[in-house]
Amino acid sequence: MHEESIRWPDGNIMALSVVVNVEEGSEMTVARGDRGMEPVDELGIHIRSPIRNYGNESNYLYGIKAGAPRIVRLLKAYDIMASWTVAALSLENYPEIAAAIAELGHEPVSHGWRWVHQFKMNEEQEREFIRKAVESIERTVGVRPYGWLSRYFHTDATRRLLIEEAAGIAKYKARKKESLRKMEAAQANLSRLTDIIQEIERSLSSLERQAQKAQQAKRIKGELLEKEMTWGRRKMRVLTQKLETLRAQKESLEHELISLRAELSTIEAAVEAELVEVVEEDAADTARLVAVLEEDDLKLVRCLRIRVVHIVRIQAPRDVGVGLHRA
Repeated sequence: MHEESIRWPDGNIMALSVVVNVEEGSEMTVARGDRGMEPVDELGIHIRSPIRNYGNESNYLYGIKAGAPRIVRLLKAYDIMASWTVAALSLENYPEIAAAIAELGHEPVSHGWRWVHQFKMNEEQEREFIRKAVESIERTVGVRPYGWLSRYFHTDATRRLLIEEAAGIAKYKARKKESLRKMEAAQANLSRLTDIIQEIERSLSSLERQAQKAQQAKRIKGELLEKEMTWGRRKMRVLTQKLETLRAQKESLEHELISLRAELSTIEAAVEAELVEVVEEDAADTARLVAVLEEDDLKLVRCLRIRVVHIVRIQAPRDVGVGLHRA
């Protein structure tokens, strides 16, 4: 059996690979809206309730705030090249680490988009998980990751999906998927727009008919208004003439009434004078008649007395007559 011989540069007999693992900032935490805290805890404490574990948060934060700057200083001091296995979300939350990797010229290695169990995903979920991590690291560090480190286990599709992503196939598949999605959305929008256009065309036809009717109604209304105005002007002229005639008649009647009142006053004065004269004449005639009647009455009384005396004398005895005479 032939043993493979490996020759390292400069006759070195051993090669040392320095790997800096960055998971802090991508763990589960209620503080960033997760359902619970990260179950992996340096103190061995796992709280299932959805409450913040400040001790757990402090442990992870220590690596970012204290550990990372020290490692960067040591790597600079000893001019050591390192591979950084980073969870993409950690670099998004703490961009100063991404800036340090870029400044040192070290190679980033993807440790997933965030620190979760990749082996529980189906193929589509894992493909999206890999693509999302690669694009995130490329944005924060400026280069695509040089490798991949899964949390715990792989799936049967992991290696193939990584090869597709590295070869650009995954990007094209993602683009194809996105294009198909956009095409479906565009087709749906086209169908919706077609329906809207048909509805608008129907509405336009209806509106055109309404506009024609409105125009016709406007024309008829204008003609009617013009006729109404003509009839109104004509009626106004007639009424004006009639009003002038009535005013003239009124003025004539007022003058006639004044004349009649004057004439009536004259007639009343004449009648009153004539009545006075008639009354006076009637009074004189009445006085004369009364005088005549009184004179006639006296004559009649004398005649009756004479006649009564004569009758008595003829029919009565003498003594009776004497008695009567005495009486």
